[in-house]
Amino acid sequence: MQINPSDADVSDPEGAEDASCINCGNDDRALLMAVRIGDQVNPRRYRMYCGCCGTHWTRQVHE
Repeated sequence: MQINPSDADVSDPEGAEDASCINCGNDDRALLMAVRIGDQVNPRRYRMYCGCCGTHWTRQVHE
């Protein structure tokens, strides 16, 4: 499932913290969108979208 960039209201800013695009390297949080997947605590999983190049990917954040 991909993120729809028009759904910015569901974005979780914590998911974009310390993230960078796997394709273009963009690390500007204003251009990265993260949507949390499930309620799992460790690792937290996010669907990511880069507003620069349009790449979608899944990110895991370990605490």
